[in-house]
Amino acid sequence: MDAADSAALLDALRRRFGTEVVMQQQVDAELIGGAIIDAGDLVIDGSVRGKLQRMERALSH
Repeated sequence: MDAADSAALLDALRRRFGTEVVMQQQVDAELIGGAIIDAGDLVIDGSVRGKLQRMERALSH
């Protein structure tokens, strides 16, 4: 994620949560792409791996 993408995400998180946000970035090659946002009790999985797992569960039921 480049600096512009990081700044845009940080701004969106500030607006979403209505408070100051401290963002820590970590690269995880297993995600394939996208991001997982872990904000305490709230986890937003926007990773390609997560989407593929959800698709697999939906197709297997």
